[in-house]
Parts: sequence; C-alpha cells; structure tokens
Amino acid sequence: MPKKTRRIRVCPHCGSSDIVPEILFGGPLAGVDNKDENYICRTCGARAVPLDFYEGAELDDFRREKTSEPHEEVAGRDFMHIPIVPLNTAPLFSLGMIDMPIGKVAEVVDIAWRESHIVTGEYRAPFLRYWQAISGGRYNAEHIFLMDLSGIEEGKPNFSALKKLIKHRYEVWLDLGMRNLQDLFDSFAMDISYAVASTLTLPGPGLFEEMYELSDRCVPCICMDRRVLWSREGAGPADLRQVLRLLDRIGFEMVAVIDMNRLGTRMGASQALLDELEGAEPQAMMGGGVTEGDLIHMKEIGMRGALMDPFTPAIGDIVESEEDGWEPTEDEMPAKATVLRGSPGHLPSD
Repeated sequence: MPKKTRRIRVCPHCGSSDIVPEILFGGPLAGVDNKDENYICRTCGARAVPLDFYEGAELDDFRREKTSEPHEEVAGRDFMHIPIVPLNTAPLFSLGMIDMPIGKVAEVVDIAWRESHIVTGEYRAPFLRYWQAISGGRYNAEHIFLMDLSGIEEGKPNFSALKKLIKHRYEVWLDLGMRNLQDLFDSFAMDISYAVASTLTLPGPGLFEEMYELSDRCVPCICMDRRVLWSREGAGPADLRQVLRLLDRIGFEMVAVIDMNRLGTRMGASQALLDELEGAEPQAMMGGGVTEGDLIHMKEIGMRGALMDPFTPAIGDIVESEEDGWEPTEDEMPAKATVLRGSPGHLPSD
C-alpha cells in the first residue's frame, strides 16, 4: 500500500477544509492559547475539533456521507456487532521515557475469566494493527468496546495512553473500570461515544441511578458467572432478571451483558443466556464467546447487538493477513465516526 503523504483537516459537520483556528482572547497569550483545539468552519459556520484525513478514498467517502442522509444515533440503529478490545498498556511502563508510537506498543490481548479474575493469553497484536484490521472494509466495525485492563483489574487506568489512542475516534465504548462518579467524568474527558459502567467494578447498584441522571451516554454492563458479579460479594442483586428490572425502572434503554465464563473462548454464545435475555428490557447487547456464527440467530431473536470475542476466527485471520510492509502512525489511524461528540446529556463541558 503506498504511503499517504498529504494530510487534510476538515470540518466534522460538512467535510469542508475551509477551516480556521478559533482565537481565544483574554488568556496570557491571546491568539496563541487555543487550548481546546477548536476550529471554525467558513462553509457551515460550525465550531468544532476538526478531523484529519489523507487524500484519497477515505476522505471522498466521508464527504459523500456528509452530503447524504444524516446518521442516526446509536439508539435508533439496527443490530450492531462490536468487537471487544482488551487493551494492555503494561509494555508502556517498561519502556520508560523511550519515544515510541503508543499505538504500536499498546497491545490488544486475548483474555479469559479464571478464578474471579481476567487473565491474558499469549495471542496479542499491536493496537494500531488490530484497529486497522477491524475498521477496514473486510470487517467494517464502526464501534469498539474498549476494555482498559489496568483500570478494570487494578483501578489504575492509563489516562495518557487512552487519550492518545482514542483522540478523534468517536465510536469508542470505554470500560476503564468505573468505580465512582469521578470515573464517569474521567471517561468523558476523552472523545468517546459511551462510558461503560460494569457490575464487575461498581461498589453497588446505587451508582446506576446517579449515572443515569448525569449522562445519557452511560451503558450499564452486567457481568455474569452464573450469577451477577459485583466488585464484592453481596454488593448487589445476584439475579440477572432483578438487575434488569432495576435498570429498566431507572430508565436505561440499552444494557450490555457479558458471560465471563465464555469470554475469549470463541465457543459461541450461551443459548441459555440468550433465552433469558430474549424480549428483556432494557434491550441487551450480549458478549462472551460470541463469534460471527452467532449473529444471525441473535438478530432474529431481537437482541440489540453482539459484543464479539477478541480475535474471533474472522478477526484473527484479518489481523494475521495484514501487510507487514505498511504500518500507520497514530495520525493515520482510521477515524470511522462522522458525528461530533460533545458532552453527554447533563455533564458540563470543560
């Protein structure tokens, strides 16, 4: 693949390249202190952070898309298939101050559930290579379910790495191991689509109601190991239906449910769990063992979507077959989203 050379910054609303930096007045360096990186589009008048493209088909497709029918919000879309992307940033710490592209060092790893902990397997790929594979034309994933393993397992999200990897990639569902409301604010300090609040790390169900009041883009995630898993024994209801009823009463319209025993096994979705979720409210997106062979059945029974196992046979094949002769830099990472993401619901803007 020939190397792309000319980068073009365009308005995320109309695709025009006729944009100028917004000048901030009153700061210590008026005209220079443009801290939020906003630009003003001279074509449509929008004020926004621009998107970066390179000359070619991707930019042309984006501009055609902006002149066609507007995108629907996630809540109104059809069945979705979203790859689960477990992120291991541990190699970044061992490198110290060595200046290397984060996307080539941070790893997407295979995971499994063992003795009440998430463990990583030997199969892994650089984040950039994995993202390129699943967002390309062969797999065409528009969203990823990003699991920050250091945040989930240790309560220590790697914010600097996450901000670098997520920047301008607006179709990210982020699970950074949410434990309190501050974690919700920290999630939305990055350009994500949805913040995932998992029972695996929450201290109890009470936070769901507070999160719903603060944000319309927080997705509850129920982790199952034959019963609902919480951060500590007895912190919340162990019965799946009871938790679903609770979330429905709060007002959530969508929920993720992950069968932890099957996560990473690529054995297929649990039929027993599918039966329990069929017709349930809120409408469920289910993960844990799910592969491409499950999608037709899951769609037929009315599931909201599927959370695909990391490195399903189809994904693994694409990752392995990616050409070794061309590796993109961070600035060349695919940016699938065409919707500018502002602050969610009632959360204040910076």
